[in-house]
Amino acid sequence: MEYRNYKVIKEERIEALNGLGILLEHEKSGARIMVVKNDDENKTFNIIFRTPPKDDTGLPHILEHSVLCGSRKYPVKDPFVELAKGSLNTFLNAMTYPDKTMYPVASCNNQDFRNLVDVYMDAVLYPNIYDDPRILQQEGWHYELETLEGEITYNGVVYNEMKGASSNPEQVLFRQIQTALFPNHPYGYDSGGEPDAITDLTQEEFLDFHRTYYHPSNSYIFLYGDLDVTEQLSWLDEAYLSDFKKIEVDSELVKVEPFTSRNHVTKSYAVGQETKTDNKSYLSYNVAFDKPKSQCENLGLEVMEYLLLDAPGAPLKEALLKQNIAEDIFGSYDSGLRQPTFSIIAKNTNVEHEALFVATIESELAKIAREGFSRRRVEAAINYFEFKIREADFGQYPKGVIYSIKALDTWLYDGDPFENFAYDEAFRQLREGIENGCFIGLIDTYLLNNPHTALLRLIPDAQMLAEKEKQLKNKLNIYGGMLTEEDKLALIEGTKALKKHQAEPNAREDLEKIPLLDLTDIKKESTPIHYEVVKNEGHEWILHKTFTNNIVYMRLLFDFSPLTFEELPYVSLLTKLLMRMDTKQHTYSELSDEINIHTGGIRAETNVYGMNNEPDICQTKFEVKFKCLGEKIDETVTLVKEVLTESLFTDLNRLKDLIFENKSRLSTALTSGGHTVSINRCSSYFNISARYKEALDGITYYEFLEKVVSENQFETVAIKLKEVLDKITHRENLHILVNTEARLIAPVKEKLQELITVFPEKSIAYDETLPIIFETLNEGFKTASKVQYCALAGDYVQEGYLYNGHMKVLQTIMSLDYMWKEVRVKGGAYGGFAGFRRNGLFFLGSYRDPNLNKTYEIYRALPDYVKNLKLDDRELLKYIIGTMSNVDVPLTPQMKGDRALALYLSNVSKEDEQRERDEILSTTLEDLRALGQLIEDIIGQDYFCVIGNESMIEEEKHLFITVKTLNQ
Repeated sequence: MEYRNYKVIKEERIEALNGLGILLEHEKSGARIMVVKNDDENKTFNIIFRTPPKDDTGLPHILEHSVLCGSRKYPVKDPFVELAKGSLNTFLNAMTYPDKTMYPVASCNNQDFRNLVDVYMDAVLYPNIYDDPRILQQEGWHYELETLEGEITYNGVVYNEMKGASSNPEQVLFRQIQTALFPNHPYGYDSGGEPDAITDLTQEEFLDFHRTYYHPSNSYIFLYGDLDVTEQLSWLDEAYLSDFKKIEVDSELVKVEPFTSRNHVTKSYAVGQETKTDNKSYLSYNVAFDKPKSQCENLGLEVMEYLLLDAPGAPLKEALLKQNIAEDIFGSYDSGLRQPTFSIIAKNTNVEHEALFVATIESELAKIAREGFSRRRVEAAINYFEFKIREADFGQYPKGVIYSIKALDTWLYDGDPFENFAYDEAFRQLREGIENGCFIGLIDTYLLNNPHTALLRLIPDAQMLAEKEKQLKNKLNIYGGMLTEEDKLALIEGTKALKKHQAEPNAREDLEKIPLLDLTDIKKESTPIHYEVVKNEGHEWILHKTFTNNIVYMRLLFDFSPLTFEELPYVSLLTKLLMRMDTKQHTYSELSDEINIHTGGIRAETNVYGMNNEPDICQTKFEVKFKCLGEKIDETVTLVKEVLTESLFTDLNRLKDLIFENKSRLSTALTSGGHTVSINRCSSYFNISARYKEALDGITYYEFLEKVVSENQFETVAIKLKEVLDKITHRENLHILVNTEARLIAPVKEKLQELITVFPEKSIAYDETLPIIFETLNEGFKTASKVQYCALAGDYVQEGYLYNGHMKVLQTIMSLDYMWKEVRVKGGAYGGFAGFRRNGLFFLGSYRDPNLNKTYEIYRALPDYVKNLKLDDRELLKYIIGTMSNVDVPLTPQMKGDRALALYLSNVSKEDEQRERDEILSTTLEDLRALGQLIEDIIGQDYFCVIGNESMIEEEKHLFITVKTLNQ
């Protein structure tokens, strides 16, 4: 088919995406376009630019933020936020990678999709950055000075975001791996920005980067879903692309020539001054290589990484762990670069183990290259990947967004993007390759005989943070000493002017240029999740029938509320051990193979379901989730039975390895997810759901693991694990979720009923539910972070209020107006948000926040903001629509079953959902203002918690009841 003003390069059916693929070039501008036309209502647009960094100033990242701060057609200060407030988007974001910057959006509503695409195209091609230097100051960096006697400081959203990123040792590690493998190359620089270098970025460099790279000739445009392709392409041509002539853009990622000898690099990362640095280093063995020749090889490398390092019993990981040189071993294969990388990482080790680390890797790889993997092991691994790819369930990420990123693995480097989706042929070739040593060949070619290697040591430094803070202070003092009083007054005026600009509302006429849907575009009736509940001898079945493409999703949920508080960490630990320990029938390695061959996965987790308007009640569940194809029900249920009734915890060496690994990875999660950890910890002072969650996966659980390791309690833990598992796996209060097609319900029920009979009706060890004791701690946790995560929470049911849909609208307003402006835009934090939960919980939180007390002052001022809220009819409509985008989220078949279960266990009825919807759609300004008293009452409860910089928490320790170091 022909498309006016476009040259069709390729057009073919892409079976993996269930659609027609079209590859085009816009003739005048040179823009590259890939279209996937299929029946997915969740349409996706993504425009990508190739953006190789030239230094560590984070220019690509800062520009990603900045182009979304106003444009030619949409001159408001933050059209991105205005879209978030008032569109039905299912995805709205922008991302910076080492060599590309992308702007994806998605929506199920046709008009909304067109609106989103228009705002994003105008933003990237015609941003206001050329006319307003305050954009770089706000999003990148600027000097701040408030009085002549005050201290000069740096501030800026990306500056503070990257201070947070550089506080995470694993982000530092992966950044330094790229520098070690690609010195003096764009991949060797930090596209996100090094905080010390960000402040060197000038306005001229900033604008020049946009002029150079943000041109259609350097763009890759991806369109996906049930689109009118002709209409969409015509609009792109007429509205934007025809304005540009094709030019040569020098953005090619030049290949780095292989090293002649291994590159050895030593770098440091910051830990707290009270942290013991022994066994806190990282060692990483890294290789880089040319793009694999085919999708089969690329997929083969993913499978190989899994076989070597990720699968239970992975031989390379096992060999390294047996040397007792590290607490955790893991790997990484990154195919999204011009030259992919493969890394083998030892975490929590010492540098003197380096020689043994390298020797073990190379000897074990040579051994595997000689002997290969067992056929069954390789088949199991291939099945594991094939099930994941064919299921194509990315949770709340629209498929089109994920596919657009995958297409770039070849497309960005002038290859064929369709190749990335040739899964049928790739899997066929991989299976054929089992016989002719395919994986042995991959190990030889890409790992053993590859000279392009780098060995990186990343060592802890307890003085680094203090020294960096001292250097920063000296740098700013030197700068301040060079300023005359007149210069300082100008700086003070500049600070005031920026803050005034940030505080000023957008002009009404500019706001009205942002396209807005009408309430008639939103259906008034909720779409209920239909499910059936069947009660049978003390347990309940939740049956959800939907099209699943022959996949059966099942879940067993065992109540564990009667456990003592001290026993709760063992439930969480069980979820990390089951399927990874021996059973009476199989070794853990054999068990992994059986699971991968017959199922789509078996995993255990804990969940806590808060109760609708009942803060003192919750349902605590130990859950075993499993999925398979319809013809594999028998084998899958048999494996679940084996795991739950025959698991052994007697291999103390294996148990120890897994506990060390769990502790290591939780330590990273506590740092990267500090906002979630602080909110949950704060909420645990008074809320029963949060109290359980915190004990199961928060700081309390981490402290439990630390104690087990430091006191060598592995034998005691093994005994206790078996005792707790026997306690909770019984039929009383058991819930079973079956989520599949109607034709498969009966055989699934029959097989599961056989399984259920092996569990006792009631555990003899169960007593009545034990009371949970609450304590207001208001803690400050000191870490090596350069930023803070500040949480405030409270219970509105305690104050006499009940949940309603107006709260949901106010949540949108608080997060995207008040918290955005005060915490992010003015305060410089990367994020700020607010939330209501049906169980009475209200919370405020900040993310990568340079402030502490200032943020709490912002929190305390929130009631006045709400009580005096000013919104015209259009603004209110905008927030209602934006709220509905979070209510009407497209659900995958698996997510529909999960939602049915959550609604049932939380006692949320169809009537409750409709009532919430009615309240959202009918929200008035008076409804919102009335909630100001609720927030004032909650803030008066005075619950807060901070995780952050040790110096700042020490300076503000008078705010806390308890100050302690979070040892990681």
